[in-house]
Amino acid sequence: MKTQCFKHQYVFLMRPGETAYLQQTADVFAFGSITVTAFLEEDVPALAARYIEVIQMATRRQARANGYDAFLDIVVRNNGHDGAIDEFVTYTSVVTP
Repeated sequence: MKTQCFKHQYVFLMRPGETAYLQQTADVFAFGSITVTAFLEEDVPALAARYIEVIQMATRRQARANGYDAFLDIVVRNNGHDGAIDEFVTYTSVVTP
């Protein structure tokens, strides 16, 4: 078995309760077991809490002229009630046979 981990950084404003739709692409996403985790990269004010949640992840294959492309569609949400998120990362792990 082989494990690969991909880090993607995102910088945009996501207010409390807002949802973001992300797309990642790599041929390795076509095969194997995939997990996605989101982490905040920004500083959080004292006594404040920020929550980011990966709501959904789906694999997608799309035809092209000489084969196909493999995509990973990810939905994340600012699951907090107070405070915006403006920078976070996703770690995508793929385990292949």
